[in-house]
Amino acid sequence: MLEFLRKSAGSWVAKGLFILLILSFGVWGIGDVVRSSGAPKAAIVVGDVEVSPAAVRQAFDQKVEQFRGFLGDQMTRETARQMGLADATVRELAQTATMDMLAKDMGITVSDDAVRAEIVKTRAFHDQGGKFSPEIFRAKLMQANLTESGYVAMLRDSLRRERIESLIATPPAVPAALADPVFRHDQERRTAESLTVHPAALTVTGQPAAEDLEKLYKEHIQEFTAPEYRKITVLTLSHQQMESRVQVSEQDISDHYAANKASFATPEQRSVIQVRVQDEATAADIAAKVRGGMSLVDAAAAVKASAPTSMGTVGPGALPEEADKAVFALTVGGITDPIHSPLGWHVFSITAITPPQQQTLAQVHDGIATSLRQERAIDKVYEESKTLQDTLGGGASLEEAASKLGLTLFTIEQTDIDGKAPNGDFAKGLPSDAALGQSVLKAAFPLQTGEESPLQEMGNGYFIARADSITPPTPRPQDSVANELRQLWTSQQQAAQASAKADELAKKIDGGAAMASLVQAPAVTYSKHSPLTRDGQPVPSADLQPNPLLSPAQVKQVFSLTTVGASAVVATENGPTVVRLSAIEKADPAQNKDKLDALREQLASGLAQDIASEALDAYGARFGVKVNQSVVDQAL
Repeated sequence: MLEFLRKSAGSWVAKGLFILLILSFGVWGIGDVVRSSGAPKAAIVVGDVEVSPAAVRQAFDQKVEQFRGFLGDQMTRETARQMGLADATVRELAQTATMDMLAKDMGITVSDDAVRAEIVKTRAFHDQGGKFSPEIFRAKLMQANLTESGYVAMLRDSLRRERIESLIATPPAVPAALADPVFRHDQERRTAESLTVHPAALTVTGQPAAEDLEKLYKEHIQEFTAPEYRKITVLTLSHQQMESRVQVSEQDISDHYAANKASFATPEQRSVIQVRVQDEATAADIAAKVRGGMSLVDAAAAVKASAPTSMGTVGPGALPEEADKAVFALTVGGITDPIHSPLGWHVFSITAITPPQQQTLAQVHDGIATSLRQERAIDKVYEESKTLQDTLGGGASLEEAASKLGLTLFTIEQTDIDGKAPNGDFAKGLPSDAALGQSVLKAAFPLQTGEESPLQEMGNGYFIARADSITPPTPRPQDSVANELRQLWTSQQQAAQASAKADELAKKIDGGAAMASLVQAPAVTYSKHSPLTRDGQPVPSADLQPNPLLSPAQVKQVFSLTTVGASAVVATENGPTVVRLSAIEKADPAQNKDKLDALREQLASGLAQDIASEALDAYGARFGVKVNQSVVDQAL
C-alpha cells in the first residue's frame, strides 16, 4: 500500500494535515525538501529533481519529534536510526521527488487561481462566520514563521502532487465477486464461553528434592547471575570550566559594540493598513481617490470594497518583496499602486512611522560581555583539549592531568552498564546529566582494566573515561537464592497442574458437561463473552454481563473451530483457558449495504494505492533514483 503517501507526501497532499503540520510545527523546511537541480552534493536525485542534505535532516528530525511525542526522551536520534526511521525518511523523500519529477515531465502546473481558491476555502483561515479572513491568514502565517510567498509556494507543490496522485491512484471499481467474500469473512460474528485455570490458586503438596533445585539453578543460571560491574574515573573539560578563565576587557566590549552596532538597532517600523479587491481596475480606482484627497476608508466604501484592515506594525522584509519596497517608500497617509498576489489586488497605506531605535553600549554591555566570554570559552576548550592530549601523551595520569590543568575529576563507584549499583540504586558518582552518564558508560564498558577511552565529545566539551576495576558477571551462590528456587519450582508445579486440569476440563466439555457447572473458584473461573468479529472487537450485547475481552490467541482459536460446541485449550497470561464456540452468525452482504459500500471503498483505495506504488516504482526506474549515502550519513 502507498504508506508513503500518507506519511510523507500526505503531509503535503492532504490539505488538513498540511495546514496542521505548518501551524503546529512551524517551518520544517518543507519548501526546500524537493527543489530543482543546482544544489551541490544532493542527498537524493531523481531525474533533475534534487533533495538537499538539510532537507533530509529536517525530515528525519520531524520523524524523531513525532515519535518522541509517544515514546518520550528514550526516542533519541540513534534509537530512531536503529528503528529504521532514517531509511524510511530517505525512501519517502525519494518517492516524493519522483512525484515532482513526474509532474515536471508531464507538464503539470497549478495556476494562481487554483492556489487562491484553495487558500480561501481552508477552514484554518476562516473567521467565526465561516468566511475567509485575510487577518487570520496573515496571523497564522506569522505564527508559523512563514511569508505569504513561501506558503503559496508550498501549497502549489502540494496541489501539484495531489494532481499526480489523482492520475496514478484512481480507485478502481470493486466487483461483488471480490467484495462479498471479503465481507462474509470479516463480518462473521462468533460467540464463545471460557473456563480459565489460574495456576497461582492451585495448591502444591510436597517439597522439591535437592537435585530438583540444583537442576533449576543450572537451567536458570543467567537469572541468578549478577551483571558486570565497573569502577570508572572520569575527567571532564567543559565550557563552564573555561568561562572563569576567560578575560573580557572593556575595550573588547566596546570594540564588539562598534563592529556590530547595526545588530543592536531596531529598524524603522511602519503601521500598515490595506484594502484587497479582486481586480486591478478597482484597486487603481481606490489609489486614485486617496491621492485625490479621499481617506482610504471612504475610497474603499466608494467602490463598495471591504473596509481597510490593519496589518499591524511591520519592519523591512516582513512583506513580499514588491509590497515591502512600495510600503517603505511611502510617507504617512500615502498609498501604493495596485500590487498583485495570489489572494487578489492590494493597495497599502501608512498610518504611522516609528523611527529606528539604537540601543546604547550601556544597555547591552552585560549581554556582550557574557556572549564574548561564552564564545572565548568554546575556543579555550578546544585549546585545552589539545594541551590535555599532549599531557596524557607524555605519560601523565588522569589525576595528574586534572591537577595540572585544573580540570574536574570524579569517580563512579561499582556500576553496571545501565548505571545501577549492586543494590539496585543508581550508582554513586553517576553524573546527574543523564546524557553524559550514558555517554560515559558507553565509552567505559568496552575498556580493559586501567585503559582510558579516547577524548570523547559531550554536549558542552569533552571527557575521558578510565576503567579502574572490573567485576565480571558472577553467579550468585545457590544457597543465596534458595527461596527464589523454591518459588520457581512451585510455579512450575502449578503450571503443570493447571495444564493437566485444563485438559481434564476440555474432555468433560467434549463429553457434554456445561461449562458453568465446572467452576471451582478461585482456581477455575467461567466467562460468557460478547459476540465478536475476527478483529477481536466485541459486538454490544446487553444480556452478557460481564463481557471480558478474549486475548488475540483466544480469538484466533475461536475462529479456527469449525463446528458449534467444539472447544480447545489456549495458553494465556492468566493461565490455560478452555474456549468453546457457542454460536456462529453468518454475515449477509445483501442486508448490510452501508458496511458493504464502506468495505468496497476500502478495497478500492487499497487497490489504487497498490497500483500507484507500482507506477511510482516504474517512474523512479525510468527517471533514475540516486541516493548519495555518504551525504545522507553526514546529514544525519
